[in-house]
Amino acid sequence: MTQRLSLFFFLILFPGTFFYSSAVAAGVISDLLGGGFGMGASLVLVALLPLLLFDLVNLRGKALLLSILFFALVLHTIAWLFMHHLVGNPFQQRLDVLFQGVTVVAIWLALFCIGYFWPKELPKGYISILLFCLGCCALIVLLNIDYGQLIFLFGLSDADGALSYQGLARSVSMTGLVLLSVVRSIRTSIIIVITLLTTVFFIGARSELVGVVAVLPFIAYLHFRQRPLMTVSVVLAFTLILASLAVYSYEKLSNSRQFQLFNISESSSGMARANFYSQAVIAIQEKPILGDFAGQARLNGSIGTYAHNVLSAWRQFGLVGFLLYVSLLVCSLAFSLRMVQKRPSQETDLPRIAATLSLFSLILIIGAKSVFWAFPAFTWGLIVACYRCTDIRISYTKSAKNGRFINSCME
Repeated sequence: MTQRLSLFFFLILFPGTFFYSSAVAAGVISDLLGGGFGMGASLVLVALLPLLLFDLVNLRGKALLLSILFFALVLHTIAWLFMHHLVGNPFQQRLDVLFQGVTVVAIWLALFCIGYFWPKELPKGYISILLFCLGCCALIVLLNIDYGQLIFLFGLSDADGALSYQGLARSVSMTGLVLLSVVRSIRTSIIIVITLLTTVFFIGARSELVGVVAVLPFIAYLHFRQRPLMTVSVVLAFTLILASLAVYSYEKLSNSRQFQLFNISESSSGMARANFYSQAVIAIQEKPILGDFAGQARLNGSIGTYAHNVLSAWRQFGLVGFLLYVSLLVCSLAFSLRMVQKRPSQETDLPRIAATLSLFSLILIIGAKSVFWAFPAFTWGLIVACYRCTDIRISYTKSAKNGRFINSCME
């Protein structure tokens, strides 16, 4: 039951929020559930968090280590938030500052729960549902493009309850990357890659586009382990075709927002982010141990003007919070890559998904997202799930020798 709930909530929080937000932006439905994601995350906490807390006592080894790191980060963040809210400076006591912190903790917990109970194999029917969802997302985007700006219209919507273009791209990226992690067919993978890149490109989220492109070599490696010659041939052909299309469409692409990636330092967004980064570095140098919680609100008035990289964790939550956060990012990627490397290519889906999304998350956190981008927590839950399944499978082997049988990777 917990595994089915995990898969159901993934559909709700990712492709589901894309469809909901697009419908709100198009005026098809009214804003009934806010952005949709918060309501979905609340349901996850109600349904899965009590079961997760009950199950923690069964963890061993690296699964226990990662869970301790995660809950240490959660408790540290909660203590940090309320300490500053109660006795901090006036800008640290603002309700929007508190709400921002509480929200990221709640989403951390919700996504960790989904990853924690993720099954080791995705049912074929579920993969078909994800393929259908990705195709529908692409169709919605392609039918609602401003071809003058090469941008998805609903991503620019200011309607209450509609996700930003980054939220829409996040939903599509997570759906597509899960599919690319588990699909073994090179032909199907090519279709998914083309669909995913096209959709994210027109949504206009440059960070997610870079993240997806950066993960594709790892996806190619997964296929290379099964069919080396075919994979190399397909990658070379695909790269050549993509480069040719880029050259052919250069004049049109050069006027798009996405093309600013090649000169990001001179774009308005790039200059603003460079300024926020400089502010974070100065704040960390002045207070390397305690950081400068909500310092962006003091300097700029807005809670959203934080550094868009991993240093935001240091500035917001101090050195201890930063070390916990980075440890989770690095350990989840290292452990999942090691598990993929040591297993035959045809084995379980779970480590492949964990490695792909860990790599995607780390790339974005290093250069484009702040600590308030909560989605690495999903990968932290996934890697714990990898070791939960491994531990239970080992227990099954040992028990079978003694004539006792238990279910592997129990729900």
